[in-house]
Amino acid sequence: MRESVPVAFPPAPTRPVPFHPRSTAAPHRGAAAALVVLGLAGPLAAQDGAAVAGLETRRATGPFAELLDGARGARAWLEFRARYEGLRDDRYPRRAHAPTLRTAFGLETAPVRGLVLGAELENTTVLGSARYDDGLNGQGDRPLVLDPEGTTLNRVYAAFEDASGARVRGGRIRYQLHDGRLVGRDPWRQNDQVYDGAVLALPALGLLELEYAFLGAVNRPGGDDAPTGRESMTTHVVDLRAALGPGAVLSAYLVDADLGARATGPGAPPPGATGPTAAGIGGAPSTLGLRAEGRLELTAAGTATYRADLARQRGEDGLSRDLSASYLDLGLGYEHRFGGGWRGTLGFELERLGGARGPGEAPFLTPLASTNDFNGWLDRFAVTPDSGLIDRRLRLGLAWREVALEATLHDFEADRGGADLGREWDLALSWRPVPELTLGLRVADFEGGAGDASSAALWIDFRPLVGAGGAGRGGLR
Repeated sequence: MRESVPVAFPPAPTRPVPFHPRSTAAPHRGAAAALVVLGLAGPLAAQDGAAVAGLETRRATGPFAELLDGARGARAWLEFRARYEGLRDDRYPRRAHAPTLRTAFGLETAPVRGLVLGAELENTTVLGSARYDDGLNGQGDRPLVLDPEGTTLNRVYAAFEDASGARVRGGRIRYQLHDGRLVGRDPWRQNDQVYDGAVLALPALGLLELEYAFLGAVNRPGGDDAPTGRESMTTHVVDLRAALGPGAVLSAYLVDADLGARATGPGAPPPGATGPTAAGIGGAPSTLGLRAEGRLELTAAGTATYRADLARQRGEDGLSRDLSASYLDLGLGYEHRFGGGWRGTLGFELERLGGARGPGEAPFLTPLASTNDFNGWLDRFAVTPDSGLIDRRLRLGLAWREVALEATLHDFEADRGGADLGREWDLALSWRPVPELTLGLRVADFEGGAGDASSAALWIDFRPLVGAGGAGRGGLR
């Protein structure tokens, strides 16, 4: 779910081939490369400084000793997510059935003079037969579920923080701006979206923080073998945040992206395509915006939340069309705590992605977004239609202790011309009996537009070894 929405409940190759960090081939070579970082803690942790084989050891001092201490204090995480996702879409003659398992193992050193090193290996495996289009297997008569098999070096990074709170991290990293609308990580997919780049954050006066990110490539959930799986780019992100009071933040931001020309040729998304693979459309959008969000404690049992985001986008879309479009996002919500562990939420949101103003113009684009977090779980509007999009959302939620139920109703309309683009409802149920285990169910149904569609997903998320977790000190902000 979006981080700022009102509803927020706990939710074998036949011959050797070269290994690429996120390639689906040669996983063992990838694992060996990652273990340069991951293997630091194993043998070093066995040296406790007391005695080895009955011989007294002398404890090292100086920088090398600090590195050893950092390795000994490393934190590890191990994650399993088994999921079945079924999808029916009137545009395809057959249904999709996608049973997959995501496994992730990572290790992050303890800070050494503020420096942290980390890495994460990730594998996606099909459980049984793959009866879905994963973007690579040629099953074009079935709907797309963007979870191809493969082993990847998902993250490898270095991070540093000094006594003033200034932070820098770089490598292959997770990065998200605000709620992920313009730059995000698409966490629903088994292989999440990560970036090659660096991020610098500088606090000032306890009220302001300036963040700058340079992103040189985006590694998408489809993997490097997909036409738009990995894209080199030159993207600059500047975000100046000010704390206005308890729970209130004002941000001024710039996202200046240059992804080059849109991918063309076999397997590339055609103009006007929709769905997750169409997100890699190229182009050079530059977006300048202002965002405010916060929460108000109205009573001892009631909290209101609010969000407003206004942006303007210029540039070109990778197909030689000019960009001059606006963006608006408004959200209001209320949470009430009834006692006995019961909580209820109600929220209304309005999102507008401006349409093309005429021939030779393009609509508001979000090529780096967490696509599944916005405009419905069926991804009918992963790429903005030329006529633009207005999405009116009503959210209802009810939770009891570690059980949460959330429902969202979307009403879609064209920004220019006002055409009815359909409706979608999304329903999610989750249960977290222990901190390491989450069980979930979510269903979605879309009516209207080019054809009806529906989906259902069941998943089990198990994290028996929890250290730095999915974010970590060098991971997501």
